[in-house]
Amino acid sequence: MLLNKEQQKVKDVLKSSVLAYLKGEDPEQVLLLVHGPSGMGKTTVLEAIATLFDDMDCSHIFLKASPTKISCSALSAKVLQKIATSLWDPEDLTQDIIPFGHRSLILFGDFSQHPPIEHHWDTLWWPNYEASDIVQHFLKHVIVFHQDMTGAPTSWVNLTHQVRNRTLNGFDRAALNECVVGLYSVPRVDDLSLEWTDGVVIASNAVQRQYWNINMASRVSRASRKPLYITTARDEYVFGDGERMGVRDLEVLSTKLKREFSVMQSLYLFEGMPVVILHGELHNVWGQIINILLDKREKRVSNAAEHRLAYAVKEVTVQLSAEAIRS
Repeated sequence: MLLNKEQQKVKDVLKSSVLAYLKGEDPEQVLLLVHGPSGMGKTTVLEAIATLFDDMDCSHIFLKASPTKISCSALSAKVLQKIATSLWDPEDLTQDIIPFGHRSLILFGDFSQHPPIEHHWDTLWWPNYEASDIVQHFLKHVIVFHQDMTGAPTSWVNLTHQVRNRTLNGFDRAALNECVVGLYSVPRVDDLSLEWTDGVVIASNAVQRQYWNINMASRVSRASRKPLYITTARDEYVFGDGERMGVRDLEVLSTKLKREFSVMQSLYLFEGMPVVILHGELHNVWGQIINILLDKREKRVSNAAEHRLAYAVKEVTVQLSAEAIRS
């Protein structure tokens, strides 16, 4: 598996430790954080590490874990909570001088992701992770990936990083709009007079139900580091929490699309997120999410499918920007 220099550095750190272990030595504990946005090759490194352990015939000492069942399915990993329970040792409590029970640990992640926390939809952002006392206290190595592996233009990558970190300004939005026009052949709108400044957006068509479509759009937006695309615009809209989905829709989602169905509770939307409307009266208009109103269901049952729908988006309000479309 061909790796770039950043990826190879991660593999080399672990390889030297494994070689020492196989020689009967007591290698130094590896505590490593691999940080970087999606598209930088973190999953590729994880696959390379798994292959390394297989090639060295020591896969029995290597465990992949992830906090959610969705990511576990994608990574062929085990749920983190189950591994933590199985590895728990009472002696660890009396030997807390060495963290994690003297086991080596590599964390892969992106502190600038935007996952929800229960019913609070805001950005999880660690603005200075490298200098953080917590990171430096527990982890001996921090490797940050900078090389984009998607082949996207540098200007586009830089702009999407600013979207991700919520640091866009008016000029950036104009440039981002320019990129979208070029990459997706979206017709340019040079001038548009808006009769009102606030709009509420909807994602729906005859094929994809509202709930399903907005979840997929949000998921793709997060994975590709691109702004969220919303398919239809109306002057008023209330996004229901599954009321417009029939029983048959739920059956299809739960059987054929299990991974995607599991993220129904996890809409990767956040206040301040830039969006563009591609269809409807406000075609190709940039805006910014200013409010996300949730609809909390009173009914909470043990059934996993219904439990995931306990919280849902009721209304998404977008403030439209005239400046971004005049560039």
